[in-house]
Amino acid sequence: MAPPWRCRLSAGLPTAAGRGSVVGLAGAHAAELSSSAEAATAAVHRLAGLSGCAAPRRPLPPVLAAALERHLPRLSPAQLARQAWALGRLGPPAAQRLLPRLAAAARALEPGPEGAPALASILWAMATVRIHGAEHHARSAAACLPHMRPQDAANALWASAVLQCTAPLAAHPLLRGAEGDWKPRDVAAALWAYATARTAPGGGCLDRLFRAASQKARQGSGQDIANSLWAMATVNSGVTHWKHVCAIADAACHPGPDPLVALGFKPQELANSVWALAACGVHHAAFFGMVRAGLEAHSALRELASKSRTGELLANVTWAFSIARRLLGRRSEADGAFLEALRRAMVEHGRTLDSRRGLAGGGRRPQPEVRSGDGGCAGPPRIVHRSGSVSVIYKPPGWEVDGRGSSPPSSSSSSSSSSSPPRCPRMSDFVRSTLCSAVADDADSEHGFLHRLDVPSSGLLLHACSYAALLALRWQQDMHRVDREYLALVHGRVEVPSGILAFNGRITLRDDGTSEVSEGARGRPARTLARPLAYLAGGASGGRASRSYTLLALSIVTGRKHQIRAHLSSAGHPVVCDRRYGHEHLASDLTWCRHNFLHRYRLAFADPEGG
Repeated sequence: MAPPWRCRLSAGLPTAAGRGSVVGLAGAHAAELSSSAEAATAAVHRLAGLSGCAAPRRPLPPVLAAALERHLPRLSPAQLARQAWALGRLGPPAAQRLLPRLAAAARALEPGPEGAPALASILWAMATVRIHGAEHHARSAAACLPHMRPQDAANALWASAVLQCTAPLAAHPLLRGAEGDWKPRDVAAALWAYATARTAPGGGCLDRLFRAASQKARQGSGQDIANSLWAMATVNSGVTHWKHVCAIADAACHPGPDPLVALGFKPQELANSVWALAACGVHHAAFFGMVRAGLEAHSALRELASKSRTGELLANVTWAFSIARRLLGRRSEADGAFLEALRRAMVEHGRTLDSRRGLAGGGRRPQPEVRSGDGGCAGPPRIVHRSGSVSVIYKPPGWEVDGRGSSPPSSSSSSSSSSSPPRCPRMSDFVRSTLCSAVADDADSEHGFLHRLDVPSSGLLLHACSYAALLALRWQQDMHRVDREYLALVHGRVEVPSGILAFNGRITLRDDGTSEVSEGARGRPARTLARPLAYLAGGASGGRASRSYTLLALSIVTGRKHQIRAHLSSAGHPVVCDRRYGHEHLASDLTWCRHNFLHRYRLAFADPEGG
């Protein structure tokens, strides 16, 4: 006969009053919960089932927490898996206290099919409530990956990426002859994990995942399609997956008369998908048209703005359509009104941010003492033009344009080794000390800078003191309406018969942070234009023949990391004194040039405030 507690649960409790009823029953049946593992686990599971994602998370009643902790050593693998799911739903503080103990109990299980679901569920719950320090448990989960069901394996990979645990992501016994067992959501979750962790497992794992994603796209949802496309555009691998991207786009456009409704695409999923297509260099006319139809309503653009505080999603859609028009051959007159609607939405979002942050007015504050970075700097930065909220600032070589993704500054000089090189001075410090700006302290918004310059390079930077001006300029840049022109002295004689030389090699980011020009369909689209201004010859020294150089004027259509330097080096003409891409010439270059000979000398843009 079932215990009274179990019978009360089976009878079904009203959802609205369910939580209070469960908590009340827990207090009334404390002795039974303490003696029966089944009763305790059923109560916790029931309580988690009443905690919807939108509901506020509440503490696990002490009597339930104590009972569950008492029974942990005797729980079966299936019960451990269910309790991990429940604790993940309930959230902290109960999960923070009990999940590590669940993990210890699960690690005592023999690796194999029986314990694999529990290991995967516990890792998933740890990631859901952000309990870090799970490396030991992640290694146990990695050992069980071959025994996991597809959903469990996908959950384990997703959790590993969230918790930055590398063990499961380094394993690759996945999908070997079992592509048919993986559901579209499982494939998308696994791809998302590898892309988020910026890792590419061996054994052909990614290739099989790409193939499975394209084969199963017609069975998936809009979220599955968006996650798969985003991962394909983001993951850093040597796999050519252009054909799989096209196959997924084909599948997304043919589920019925209205694919937006059939697949349940949300605005954020459309934005991520179209960005991914453009980043892969794919123009799929039907897919772009579907995205425009799904986002052209003002309510959809407002939802996009609400999903990204910095306006990143709106900017990504703008960039994707602009890249398709400039580089991928897109021709559609209807895009004009849509792109203008995106501009208005970005400016409106910027004004909202300004009102929330309490935008400070103009003015200047005393500039602090400037300390040089590695090798010394050619003087401090300076403002060369200012109009309202927009400034053009000169960056000397040796200064870092920091922002999102930059390492935090050292808290004190004593925290670093005396032998380590001094940190480069940062442009954000200059802006904070010189301009009264609402954006200067916001690293996610790049401290107000529209673009970056490599540390060893010099030149002009565009800065905005308000979010409205920053997002208006961001729209111009993503529409390729901000001209950026450079001067570079490069090795060798660059011959250009037609006057303008175009470098169109795709750019791939290496694991060490440098860029390389890829062959074929790998990498992201990139274009650099160059025109020779002068040819120079260096004097012979040490028995060597005289060296030849070319002074180039350059402009960029795209803005990949180290794009100019990588394109020129790949063509056999590295920039003078380039430590990363011209190291074979560095020793001789340093005898007469102290800094990277690359300088941004011209910016052209429309003042968003009409100045």
